Amino acid sequence: PNAALAKENYDYVIYSPAYFRFGSIQTEYFQSHFALACGVVTPCDFIQGLRRDRTAKHWEVAFSLAPRRGYWQASWDATCPDKLISAISASEQFLSEETKITLPAAWAALGFQVSLPAATLSKRKARQVNSALFQAKQAIKEDLRSGVMEAKAIPLDKAKKLTGERQLSEKEEREVHRAFCKHWLGSVDAEAVAWYAEGAAKARLLNLDALGASAQRLATEDAREAGLATVQKGHWQARQRDLGPLLAAMTNPGGFDYGSVKYALAAIYRSKTWDYYGLPHRPITKTAKTGMGLALAVARDLGYTVRRTASGKRYVIDNLEQVATYHAAWRESGEGLT
Repeated sequence: PNAALAKENYDYVIYSPAYFRFGSIQTEYFQSHFALACGVVTPCDFIQGLRRDRTAKHWEVAFSLAPRRGYWQASWDATCPDKLISAISASEQFLSEETKITLPAAWAALGFQVSLPAATLSKRKARQVNSALFQAKQAIKEDLRSGVMEAKAIPLDKAKKLTGERQLSEKEEREVHRAFCKHWLGSVDAEAVAWYAEGAAKARLLNLDALGASAQRLATEDAREAGLATVQKGHWQARQRDLGPLLAAMTNPGGFDYGSVKYALAAIYRSKTWDYYGLPHRPITKTAKTGMGLALAVARDLGYTVRRTASGKRYVIDNLEQVATYHAAWRESGEGLT
């Protein structure tokens, strides 16, 4: 990027974790450096990302208040001496998800000077920031959705080959997503592409597979994965045992409230494996508010659209038939737990 920075007069440069291991800015160009920590990468990887600009000595970093929520609080400041960062190694999932705690700890361990500014955003300013972030995210989603819908149709075999070859161009990525969306969901209309969610639909569909599969099929899959050291275990029987009763309670035609799901939640609270399902990590506190938060998060991560009723006391799922259609197409494609 050094040649591009010297040639072009950029006001700012934005990059994602995909750039963390490749770019290296050697010449002083930027006056300020900002980062948003969302709990996606480990502290070590995040620090490596900060150091893409080798001339940077100071950063302002904002953290999400809760994993995958998108709300930001007061930022930390970090100042680092020259040549402090060397090898960066991978860490466990906890380090990423609890980055609000683990990243400052990693900074301190590496010798950074870390401080939390006393000033915090006013409620009004926080609402404005959150609104701007929400609008930006919606604009990005719409751009991705229209890009996939308008992408050139390519054969599935070519899409599979491209995914394992190299870093793809934006055009190639959207062609690949279109191919998989059509293969998995049977459609590439606006609703299907939104539900596909840049490939995130695969985890949803696998969870739906687990909920409907036979006990023998799930036991066979668990036994197969038990012997594979490099595979994150699916815990297929546990998914069905823990999530099945919860989803059954939430898909009642009359809607659901905390009373409908509290017994299913009680089983999840006792489970030692529920947080390995590809579903959101949530604090396990046994209150009605956090219990409903977990239930709604499970429903949404399974691809269901949840709406509060006019009374405000119950919730209903609006797209049961749509999800069933996508799951049927997935099963016909031969993917998943067939």
